[in-house]
Amino acid sequence: WAESEGMTFELTLAYTLEPNGVAESMGGYINQTQRTQIKDLDFHGVYAVVAKPMSSKTLTATAASKVAFTPKSEVSAFVEDIGKMGWLADKSRPDIALAVNKLQRRTSAPRREDIDALKQLIRYLKGRMSLGILLGKTSDGLVGYVDALYQDFEDGKSTEAYIFFYAGSPISWNSREEGIVARSSTSAEYVALDSAVREAMWLHKIMMQIGIRQEQGIPITIYTDSDNAYTIMKKDNFAKAKKWLEARYHFVRHAVRTGIISLSLIASAENIADTLTRLLEREQFERMRDYMMHSEKKH
Repeated sequence: WAESEGMTFELTLAYTLEPNGVAESMGGYINQTQRTQIKDLDFHGVYAVVAKPMSSKTLTATAASKVAFTPKSEVSAFVEDIGKMGWLADKSRPDIALAVNKLQRRTSAPRREDIDALKQLIRYLKGRMSLGILLGKTSDGLVGYVDALYQDFEDGKSTEAYIFFYAGSPISWNSREEGIVARSSTSAEYVALDSAVREAMWLHKIMMQIGIRQEQGIPITIYTDSDNAYTIMKKDNFAKAKKWLEARYHFVRHAVRTGIISLSLIASAENIADTLTRLLEREQFERMRDYMMHSEKKH
């Protein structure tokens, strides 16, 4: 058990940390990192040129060339190592979710720029092994952030992302390609809300089943920085312009209208989900990362 400001968490729910994960008690908190996993990552010899760790850099694959010209040995190593990165991004490192998302798009035909970007990402991880997730920082309930980046895929599709926090800690996040080609940035944001609302409802259900009490309960607050998507949810006369969307996306409006979800506007500079969809300036990236992650070096 771990207690924080009168809140009790039962951490026996399939919270099994393998030898490559570390969970430490810190004065009533639980700090989870993957230091050992990062340190022991057996990246292939083709990346031996990676030397000193990096601090913070803009993490992404460039899009200068569409021609793959890397040797087969490097392509094979690239695919395997991106799989390892994906494990970290899914389990405990939301700060690299966007970079991994972009690199995963190139696994079928990686370019030299993609190989270089992977090297850069490895150096970033080696320089930030102490970053982890501190469970039980606050007494806040379940809250989410959602965002979309319009048509950043070569096929015209957009990137959608969400991240949910409980007790001040990230517990679920995702950065991925949307399933349809949105006709506008507003539509892309509207479609992204579908995934976020479904995740919010699933998290709430799971938490209720395992007995985690939530003081605020329903509605679950989700923050968006899209004025237009927010307006669509609130005014019926805007809905006609979105009739081309599949019916399953309209259940988002139903969830908002029936009080299951509380949709709130937030400034883009304060939207944590931006970290999972778009490139940010170094100062903003580090501020967002510090909000999501905990560093042992701070203590």
